Order: sequence, then structure tokens, then C-alpha cells
Amino acid sequence: MFNPELEVPSLELCKQLKNLGFSQEGGGYYWCKWHNNEPFRVIFSPNGKIFCEWIDDKYIEHQTPLEKYKAPTCRELGEWLPVRWRESTLVFENDTEPDARAKMLIWLAKNLAKERNEADRTDNDKNL
Repeated sequence: MFNPELEVPSLELCKQLKNLGFSQEGGGYYWCKWHNNEPFRVIFSPNGKIFCEWIDDKYIEHQTPLEKYKAPTCRELGEWLPVRWRESTLVFENDTEPDARAKMLIWLAKNLAKERNEADRTDNDKNL
């Protein structure tokens, strides 16, 4: 049986992607929860506003969740990675492929932002 939780990064990595500014819009999978006392689960949305699933041969549409985090698939993560990183030999041990790709994106986003900040400081020092 298909389990979407095996096709997307962990909830914690999806939260980090959101905090780093990765898109939370559009169709695809999302980690969602509707009540404070329930766990998150991966649900499909055709547009980021309607959330739906099949349960025992019944199609169910849910209201907007209390919390949601875009859960990109391996294909989506691969599209976000720069070409040279898609074929990287970096290894993240004991990770699923979606988690490894998400960690690469997070590392790139954090380190590129750090490099930009350092370059901006250097440029500002030159102007003094």
C-alpha cells in the first residue's frame, strides 16, 4: 500500500524548509493537523487550500488545517536543487532519499545566506 510519509521529508525538515522561505503554496503533499491534540499526517491537496484523502473507498475533503507544512516529494526537491547538487555524492547516513535531499537544500540555503551576508559586510567595509 502506498504510504506518502515515505515519499516526503520528515515533519521537522519540512518545518525547516518553511522557515528558510521555501514555497508553502500549490498542490502536493502537506504535513497537516486539524486539532492541537492530534499528530501530524501527510495529506494531499490539489491546490494548497482543499485537503483530501481516500479512507475505505470513501473520498473525504477536509477543512483548512490548524497547521500545515508543504511536504515536497523527491522530484520537487530535485527540481529545487542546483544541477551540480542533484548528482552529488554527499551521503546522509540512515536517511530516506527525501530527507537527504531536504537536508541538502537546508544546508545550501543556510550556507548561501551566510556567504551573502559575509560578502555584504565586506562590501560595506570597503565603502567606509
